[in-house]
Amino acid sequence: MNLDVPDSRLVTPAVLEQLREDHVRLARVMRVLEREVDFLDVDDGPNYPLLTAIVTYVRTYADAVHHPTEAKVFDRLLHKGLTPAERHVVFLNLGKHQEINEHSRKLQNNLLEAIHNGNVLTTRRLLEDIQQYLLQQRKHMAFEELHLFPLVESRLNDADWNLIDAELMPGPDPLFDSKLEHFRTLYDYIIEAER
Repeated sequence: MNLDVPDSRLVTPAVLEQLREDHVRLARVMRVLEREVDFLDVDDGPNYPLLTAIVTYVRTYADAVHHPTEAKVFDRLLHKGLTPAERHVVFLNLGKHQEINEHSRKLQNNLLEAIHNGNVLTTRRLLEDIQQYLLQQRKHMAFEELHLFPLVESRLNDADWNLIDAELMPGPDPLFDSKLEHFRTLYDYIIEAER
């Protein structure tokens, strides 16, 4: 046996590594969002530009890039002879993506309404939406990490990953990779909060 050649089963595909890294990064953003919830009832109110940057990041990267990438991976998984229970788990998760995307869209709308109106009712609704979103997003990521990513790793082979790679046109993460100016304040806030 040649020990210099790595066993391809021991090498995590780049797409799956990126999906896991996205979860780590999104968890960092969720911690900032959770901190801002504490300021919704304070006289000065929340940092609306920061909340706007968070929701914009979620909509432009998590909803528009991360979830479609996962959908490609999970769609390929559906062609790998899954048991009925495994197929059910995959379809259930894909449905959760739609729910999360809809929830973040609603969160974006309620945030805009809270910024423009600034009354107690819109602030209270925004608080509830953020709390529900945080719970939903964390449960979803934990479910994927625990159930789906291991299933993907065990079932997909190099040919599957090559097909997935050929279909994807992922861009860089606009917050952590590109550090676009629009997200500079959020990025700086995350780094400062983690010190």
